[in-house]
Amino acid sequence: MPGPADEYVNRVREEIKTLRGYFNRQLRSYRAIRAVAIVSASLVPVLATWSEFPRLGLAALGAVVALAEVFQGLFQLRKSALNAMKTTNTLERQLNKYLTGVDPYGGTQQEAFTRFARQIEAIRESADQAFFEMWQEAGAIPERPQGQQVATTESGPPTKAVGPSSAAGSP
Repeated sequence: MPGPADEYVNRVREEIKTLRGYFNRQLRSYRAIRAVAIVSASLVPVLATWSEFPRLGLAALGAVVALAEVFQGLFQLRKSALNAMKTTNTLERQLNKYLTGVDPYGGTQQEAFTRFARQIEAIRESADQAFFEMWQEAGAIPERPQGQQVATTESGPPTKAVGPSSAAGSP
């Protein structure tokens, strides 16, 4: 029967797998939107020289370009993909070091696991902060009051800001 350390390692593996899938989806979406914007923007001057092409068609292509840029700005596809990739790589690097027992994971199994768990949680906290800041830059999350931290799920994005009053149990 697997112990807590084995379960924790399995959760880290699942998190890596989930983040890798998220990275791939975000990057694929980003590339598709950028391709549509580039093709649409490239067609405008070409079609503008053709006198029989309707002006409404040119306006529609311009709108497609603008909407693609707004969509990218709103959903931060590229930046969120890169953040997920960085987190995935960092988690995987620590997992591999832990499993092979290289520095800093020497010593007893319990000491190594404690260092590993602390490192993984620090990586998660850093990833959550990067996620929060990315969405804050995009205007999707309001500024956080001074002294509040980002509450996180086990391996997911920030769930809500918590501060001294909400941490104490007040609504």
